[in-house]
Parts: sequence; C-alpha cells; structure tokens
Amino acid sequence: MPAEQNPQPTPPLYRHQDLVQRIKNHWRVHLPETYRELSQTGKLDQLAGDIAMQTRTYAETLQSQGLDKLTAWNEAMCDVALSMGSQMRED
Repeated sequence: MPAEQNPQPTPPLYRHQDLVQRIKNHWRVHLPETYRELSQTGKLDQLAGDIAMQTRTYAETLQSQGLDKLTAWNEAMCDVALSMGSQMRED
C-alpha cells in the first residue's frame, strides 16, 4: 500500500502575504518616514506586493541555478526586498 502523500504546509517565509508583511515591517522599522508616506498615499501595499513578487521570482531563479530553497530565499530577501528598501532610504 503506497504511503499517503500529504503536502507540507508552506512555511511563512514563502507565502506571499507573509512576505509582504515582512517587507512592510522592515520598512516600518528602518524607513519610518518612507513607510508613513507610502501608507498615507495608499502606495504601501502595492509597492510591498510588487517587491514581494520580484523577490519570489529572483528566489525561484536562484533555485533553478542550483541553490537550495532556504539559501535562495535568504539571498533574494537581501538582494531584492531589503536592498530596494535601502534605495528608498531617507536623506
């Protein structure tokens, strides 16, 4: 009798909404004025969502090049999600 295959739940790091929240939290802590401005202009959720998608795409590219999933996601978070926040850094 074959073993039942139960798909593993997706870890929070890899779920879109969790990634969006992680990006917004990072901006709230490290770029409070930018966070406030984006929030007040209604652009926060869209921008965080766009960056989350770019992060996912980059992580998948890294995985296709041979990196394991966790390493790929860590690299993508540093190279895309968090570095984009740095580009928005206040003067």
